[in-house]
Amino acid sequence: MHEMVVDSSSEIFIGGEVWNYNKSSNDIFILKINESYAYNVTWGDLNYEEFSGMILDTNDNIFIAGSSTENLPETKYLTFINKCNIICYLFYFQNYMA
Repeated sequence: MHEMVVDSSSEIFIGGEVWNYNKSSNDIFILKINESYAYNVTWGDLNYEEFSGMILDTNDNIFIAGSSTENLPETKYLTFINKCNIICYLFYFQNYMA
């Protein structure tokens, strides 16, 4: 776990990294917990993803920041910002910056 935030409905969101044994690198996860259920979302590709942090805005949208590696022609890190809604399922945008 890297970070935990609580929204206006007292739902808990935990973010961090999880090791993916199939590809031998990190993926990012978001875990949502409330009094009746819990679920998680993970994402990543064949590269190494790193979680940097997350915040909630006044509408309880979650903004997740991190980085991912790119291997062409050399390994370099690209930073990203993701925004997801309260169910943490639909990502509205993903912005990679070199």
